[in-house]
Amino acid sequence: MREKEIKERKAIKKPYFIALWLMIIAVVGCQKTEPSNTSSNTPSVHQTAEPIEEKQVRIHFIDTGNSDAILIEQGEHAALIDGGDNNDEVLVVEYIKKLGITSLDYIFATHPDADHIGGLDAVISQIPVGQVFVGNGKATTKTYTDFIEAIMRKGLSPSVPLLGKTFNLGDAILKIVSVAHEKDVNNCSLVILYTYKDYKVLLMGDADQSIEQSIDVNEIGDVDLIKVGHHGSKTSSHYDFIKAVSPEHAVITCGEGNKYGHPNQETLDTLNKLNIATYRTDKMGDIIFDINSQGIQLYTSNPLKEDGVITQNEQKKNEILNEDKFLSENEAVVETFQEIGDSSHTVVYFTKDGKRYHKEKNCSNMKDPIVGTIDEVGERTPCKKCYN
Repeated sequence: MREKEIKERKAIKKPYFIALWLMIIAVVGCQKTEPSNTSSNTPSVHQTAEPIEEKQVRIHFIDTGNSDAILIEQGEHAALIDGGDNNDEVLVVEYIKKLGITSLDYIFATHPDADHIGGLDAVISQIPVGQVFVGNGKATTKTYTDFIEAIMRKGLSPSVPLLGKTFNLGDAILKIVSVAHEKDVNNCSLVILYTYKDYKVLLMGDADQSIEQSIDVNEIGDVDLIKVGHHGSKTSSHYDFIKAVSPEHAVITCGEGNKYGHPNQETLDTLNKLNIATYRTDKMGDIIFDINSQGIQLYTSNPLKEDGVITQNEQKKNEILNEDKFLSENEAVVETFQEIGDSSHTVVYFTKDGKRYHKEKNCSNMKDPIVGTIDEVGERTPCKKCYN
């Protein structure tokens, strides 16, 4: 099941060669990456393998403050994208273990900043990992050294993935859509497209607007969910880019009252103008998306009260983690996206291969829209722009 990385990239496995290893990372990071030709055995992003046992996908945006830690799980398969800051080591490890996850297929360290790799040394030391992938660039910080030493102690061979490389995760595919090498380490972020059946999630790391311009948005197409770049900074999330990938939902990972002022008002205005439902870890705590045959459902450890005040709900959060279950509709579901309208006879519009139905005929520039009723939409979910 594990994919082999290209032969030219080998890792030094002895801890006392740490200095040499850092030099190798720097050299590898300077290599120009080109789109790879995927094997004929690798399904395209539009194909899904027939599951042996049907189980929903769960995507966890762990609340680690002004840092990133994203966990994706389906059945026995799991991947971690970044691991929070140095003071998040215990939090991230316990979060994963409480879900009953005993190993990770992959760890992706999007770039060397401490707020993305700080907790990864503890994760690698305490939880078996199949493969580790890193972004381009180099770092000489103690945080990065701890990360590399943890990798070497486990005999792992980290490498920089090629642009366009795909990785199977259960019934889903992770695809590298940016692996730039630039002076600004944020722009070295691995940008990852996660595809499960007809659902797409775009994880932007800390990439800024110059990287957004370089990404082939036509190849990506419309996504269901985006993890907004750089914690909602104004240097990311250009209006044209967000409009091009057309997410229905956006997550911003940021810390309450952080010194950077994340998220920036310009970013929030962009998301608001495009009618994108936006969720923030500083307001909602851990944010969990459940993707199954019913569509996308959202759960949080800090549900919003009707008056807009945030409630602290650690007991509910622990129920999710300890019992591997989610909150029911009466236990703080913030929102579900399987609305069926006021009447089964309501006229709606959709396309043959589309996954959403619309109130407006001209919404999303549909080609050859079908006129039907709620009863006829099947498993399609409502368009958030029409039903906001």
